[in-house]
Amino acid sequence: MYPVGEPAEHRALSKYMTGKGTYRFPLDEPLPVDLLRKLVEARVKKNEAAPGRAGYARVSSSAR
Repeated sequence: MYPVGEPAEHRALSKYMTGKGTYRFPLDEPLPVDLLRKLVEARVKKNEAAPGRAGYARVSSSAR
């Protein structure tokens, strides 16, 4: 999963951190859905609070 933001903000997911800004989840374990939900909600909140980014959505290259 990429990008994840600052690892210090999501200490509960630190055991899944494998590199700079990347989480990797083992295939033989269930996904930590509650933790992922918190991560996504925090990311959305951060993006919405960024100046000049209100309503910003990048069009995918395949949709151009």
